Amino acid sequence: MFKKTMLAVIMATAGSGAMAQLYVGGGLGYAVVSDYCKGASGSCDDNSMGLKLYGGFQLNPSAAVEVAYLDFGQAKYDVSWMHSNLEASAVTVNLAVRAPLSRELGAVGRVGLARVTVDEHFNWRSDRSKSTSQLYLGLGLEYALQKNLKATFSYDLTRGEDAGGGGGNLHLFSAGLQYAF
Repeated sequence: MFKKTMLAVIMATAGSGAMAQLYVGGGLGYAVVSDYCKGASGSCDDNSMGLKLYGGFQLNPSAAVEVAYLDFGQAKYDVSWMHSNLEASAVTVNLAVRAPLSRELGAVGRVGLARVTVDEHFNWRSDRSKSTSQLYLGLGLEYALQKNLKATFSYDLTRGEDAGGGGGNLHLFSAGLQYAF
């Protein structure tokens, strides 16, 4: 279902004519897996380096359709000899709405659907993984460095669920670049 929806969005956007403008972007930043360390009795670290890669079609100056890959990094939990790692990532399809704040600076809001995968790795039992469809939200600022190049600052949010029934919010604060063709 998710793949069919993504393909339909891309095909509809590609057929929208001469107004569509393709862009790509990426960023690195600070990722947090909320609630992973909640009630932890040992050593727990729920933040790490995160990654965002995306591409979009600008339909008009205010709206675009985007597809993105978000890596929310890794959380680590240690109690005595037991060690576990949780890795979370998402593929999103979203609508991006832009509003100018000045000639060079603009705000962007994103809302869409995310396919979130949470992988758990343990040293005392077999690994497990779970994928779910979740709401995706994002906020950001874009600063024009040149005609086709922007510096970006983004906050991305979705939710992840692990195979054990737990879950929490996934946050990514990133800075990067966006290039329009």
